[in-house]
Amino acid sequence: MARFGVIGAGAIGSTIACRLAAAGEEVVLFARGSRRTAVERDGLRVRIGDTVQAARPLVAESGAAIACDALFLAVKADALPALLPAIAAASHAGTSIVPLCNGLPWWYRQAGDAPGAAIEAVDPGGRLAAAIDPTHVVGAVLFLRAALDADGMVESQGGERMVIGAVAGGGDAVPGIAAALEAAGIACPVAPSIRQVLWSKIALNLATNPLSAVSRATLAQMCDDAHLLGIVRAILAETLALAALDGQAPREGVDDLVAITRRAGPFLTSMAQDAIAGRPLELAAIAQAVLDLADDHGHPMPVARAVAAMAAWLHPPRAAAA
Repeated sequence: MARFGVIGAGAIGSTIACRLAAAGEEVVLFARGSRRTAVERDGLRVRIGDTVQAARPLVAESGAAIACDALFLAVKADALPALLPAIAAASHAGTSIVPLCNGLPWWYRQAGDAPGAAIEAVDPGGRLAAAIDPTHVVGAVLFLRAALDADGMVESQGGERMVIGAVAGGGDAVPGIAAALEAAGIACPVAPSIRQVLWSKIALNLATNPLSAVSRATLAQMCDDAHLLGIVRAILAETLALAALDGQAPREGVDDLVAITRRAGPFLTSMAQDAIAGRPLELAAIAQAVLDLADDHGHPMPVARAVAAMAAWLHPPRAAAA
């Protein structure tokens, strides 16, 4: 049996760990501080409507030397460089690394065993690209709407789905990871081109997250208000045009992505939740990395750039230094 590790015990990491552990997989959840204490005491709980699933995976301090066969990185992109020692401690020579981060990932420009060009906004100095062999990276595009409540319960909106695929060859472990997630109740199709699928999520994140931090609107409200919807549609169009310039145009168009947003209902994006709680925003991965790529292509993205600038001005990263 494979051992699955999950670094990060927020809503996403807790959901993945709970689903896999409840399905009988060997799972190690790496966590810190009060969240680690709470999970050790209470276990993990995920609720969809009136149904609650509970599990008690092994809980370890982040950085513990427990090697896993597949390691999910369920933390924000800007936290990854500092977690390199913890990632190394939880890995062996054949470990598959599965980042579950929003935005443009550090591995996007990597191919084969070459480090590739670093994406400075999410990988300052290229530390991640240099430290993690891209042939061991399994790209993942996560569609999971969930939040932790005050008691540590994960409140999930259901429809949990993850699309995965090899980043740079070496995808032998991908079918096994997909099968385990499917058996745990998380739909997990395997994509022949994970970068193409990634752009759908990049477009959705960029069109809704910074706007939600500015407006505090739910996804449903963005679709129901004509002014907000116009902004969403403009950013989607700008981002899909960039994807096409980069040779990775997704199958979905603007109308398709608006329909996906509408189906999400009255859900606050992760960036809106962070804005309300006074936490730092994920603007580097969700916005800046994409806008930097647009600059490389000489592609203007005026609406996306303006909304991201407003979000950054309203929510300066003062909490990050605390």
